[in-house]
Amino acid sequence: MSAGRFGRLTPAAIVGLFLISALSIVPVSVHAVPPACGSTLTLSVALAADVGPCPGDGLIIGADNISLDCAGHLVKGNGVGAGISISGFKNVTVGNCTVNGFVNGVELVGSTKDRIRHNTATNNSIGFLVTNSSNNDKLEKNSATNNKADGFVVSASSMDTLKGNIATDNVANGFKLLSAATNVLKADRGSSNGGDGFLLQSSTSNTLGEGKAIHNGGSGIHLASGSDTNVLRENAVRNNTGYGILLQSSSHNTLRNNHAKFNTGGFRFETSSSNTLKNNDADHNGIGFTLAAGSNSNTLQGDHANRNTVGGFSILSSGSNAVRDASADRNGGDGFRVFNSSTNLIEKARANRNVGVGFHLLNSSNSNSISKSNANANTGGGFLVERSSSNSLMKDQANSNTGSGFHLVSSVTSTLGDDKANKNSGYGYADDSVGTGTAGTANTYSNDKCDNNTLGGSSPAGLCTS
Repeated sequence: MSAGRFGRLTPAAIVGLFLISALSIVPVSVHAVPPACGSTLTLSVALAADVGPCPGDGLIIGADNISLDCAGHLVKGNGVGAGISISGFKNVTVGNCTVNGFVNGVELVGSTKDRIRHNTATNNSIGFLVTNSSNNDKLEKNSATNNKADGFVVSASSMDTLKGNIATDNVANGFKLLSAATNVLKADRGSSNGGDGFLLQSSTSNTLGEGKAIHNGGSGIHLASGSDTNVLRENAVRNNTGYGILLQSSSHNTLRNNHAKFNTGGFRFETSSSNTLKNNDADHNGIGFTLAAGSNSNTLQGDHANRNTVGGFSILSSGSNAVRDASADRNGGDGFRVFNSSTNLIEKARANRNVGVGFHLLNSSNSNSISKSNANANTGGGFLVERSSSNSLMKDQANSNTGSGFHLVSSVTSTLGDDKANKNSGYGYADDSVGTGTAGTANTYSNDKCDNNTLGGSSPAGLCTS
């Protein structure tokens, strides 16, 4: 006998191997007559017909390591119970099911390492619910549509993965995380929902990446109520009635490479501090980026706000923020607006061709710094400081603006140094203050340059040299 696969085995041994192999196969029961409503499944099942309408629960998983394949069939309810329920079991797979008319379409309660794939939940209260320490579960390529509340809810659960799921036309939110931590949402889509596309409440250290939030009645992505240390990256949020991305009372989050377009506002932070934004874009919104209501110590690096109808960047009653390498071009108002806000830093920023002012500090915006920044061809002027004190404008340039390059109105104890103002239609520098500073003003000018400004170098004279 040749030394093949079974070359040295006796016939009895070969028969034994085949018996062991057969016993290792998970049995699958194919139901020509479907299980009854409320059935508890302890073996793997493939449906051959629809289940329901059910007066209570649809199908209940009752064992570990089994699968339910609906093969495209419907599990239908009468408005109560759960369509498919997994409670306290692990390594369960549910696929190819359509679940309609329950309180929860598919629910995982205290269940781990389950896989929910290619299912559709419609006309339930909640489409898919993962709750009560259901950890390390995977929901992939499922669809939740026309549910009476949320499409997908992850509550008090961790380390779950949602990938490639779609939530559309739900009455409330597309995806909701509630007191959930360290979950990953990737390439999910929330569109045309009545609330937010994605809502995180009291949820921390989650990652939301490569998602889309489109045409929602609320905001595209919304972090609220202490949703801290989350990462939002490479998401597209557009045409939402609210904001593209909204943070409320949420801190230490990271937002990278997100794109907000055609929303009421692009990015808005309210009472949200110590967040990091990098390389985000806001185009064709109301205001591109807003830090408001005590949103302090945030860092913005390389963000862009272009062609927004109201303005590019706005800091309102917030302090100690840093904005670097940002651009605000062709906005309908100011490029950068700082209102009633102090100790903020704007560095290496650009504001070009805005309808308003390039850089605008007003109403007790004190002790701010703008440095190494350029304002070109803005309709309202280059740099305007109104009713604000002790600000620093250093190594900035204002060119070809309508109005003055640098204009201080009712503002004192500020310092302008090594700035340049060229080809503006007003003065290079205009200052209405009176005091003991440069040229009789109440501010200090040092080594500031001016050239070819229509009304002259400065008013009063002596603030700059050509």
